[in-house]
Amino acid sequence: MFIKNIMHDNNKFNVAFITRILAIFSFTLFLSFYLYSNTSATPSSTMMFGIGPEAVDAINTPLVKESNIKMLTSWYNGSTDLNWMDDSWHTNFIADSYAKGYTHHVITYHNDMKVNFDAPGGSACGRQYPLSAQFISDIEKLTTIYKGNGPIYFTLMTEFQDYTCHPNQWAGNENYHTALKANYLKVMGRIRAINPNAKVSLGWGGWQYRFDNPTTGAGRSLFPYFDDVMKASQFQSFQAMQSDTNLQDIKDMTRALGAYGPVMLAHYKPDNGSQSTFESDLRTILTDTYMKEVMQSGLFAISFMDRSNMDASGIIFSFIKEGVNKFTIEGALQTASIPAPTANPLVTVTAVTQSAPDPALPTDNFSARLWNQTPGRSAGYKPSEWLHCNGYFSY
Repeated sequence: MFIKNIMHDNNKFNVAFITRILAIFSFTLFLSFYLYSNTSATPSSTMMFGIGPEAVDAINTPLVKESNIKMLTSWYNGSTDLNWMDDSWHTNFIADSYAKGYTHHVITYHNDMKVNFDAPGGSACGRQYPLSAQFISDIEKLTTIYKGNGPIYFTLMTEFQDYTCHPNQWAGNENYHTALKANYLKVMGRIRAINPNAKVSLGWGGWQYRFDNPTTGAGRSLFPYFDDVMKASQFQSFQAMQSDTNLQDIKDMTRALGAYGPVMLAHYKPDNGSQSTFESDLRTILTDTYMKEVMQSGLFAISFMDRSNMDASGIIFSFIKEGVNKFTIEGALQTASIPAPTANPLVTVTAVTQSAPDPALPTDNFSARLWNQTPGRSAGYKPSEWLHCNGYFSY
């Protein structure tokens, strides 16, 4: 009887012990998933707005003077830009703007000729500068110029999907994209070493969600190939510059990139300068319903590429000013029930084989660069005429 009681007690102890272990394991698993989900894209309660194309000009725009915009966006296109950026006047301006509470945002865009060259993994075709050691050195200088006592965001290699000879896909670009990712991580590391306040992202073209081709890793199927660099980044960014409408693109790109962290709409402007598209977009974007949806998906900042469309209409300028003030002070999520971000909605990577170019490739996915022609600046980029050749895009 004594032995039976001991065995009975041991059985009860084992059951209780196992039950506790399972409970602890379940709670740990739940907590890990919860923390991962909420660090992927924590919704913001207010929106940050910015404007470009250069901080020294943006700070004097009517929208900055009359609203709560606190982010100044500047563009860097290549080594020659350092000649006018790195002078005492600009460095003093940057320090002063930080002191006044402004946030800086730097976008790098590279429009050098696409060429065949040898990448670390083999032959590649595309724009070579973003993959070069010179790019790393130049961005180190750029980071030093913008280093100060305040926050700064870097959107690197914006519209990088177009840098290859076969845009918007993985197939045929394996060596190029692999080298680009490696250089991006090196540059990010150097930026963060020079300025720990800096946050860095890879700049997606906002058209990428509009189509899909799993066979070539094109469209939406390209995202998983950049899973590693997006996870390593401090935030995510994309542009929205379609000439027809950008409303669905902004929702789709925010939802896709929000799986990796906070999302910035780095530069917004209809590519062809359409005033009707601009006004139609903004009259929907700056509403409670729309802002609530995109902020819940992870969008925390929107930067206007320039002031031109605002200057064209006093009515739309007033509407934008009121919207900026509303969402930077009140936010769209003040009383909203904010669900935890959902799991990554992106497709799973499948085997990729080279095939013919995707016939569904969008034709309106390249951005005209508007550059202020002030003395000392680079000649700038004018709207390009794009030719659709053999299923690919070229100048």
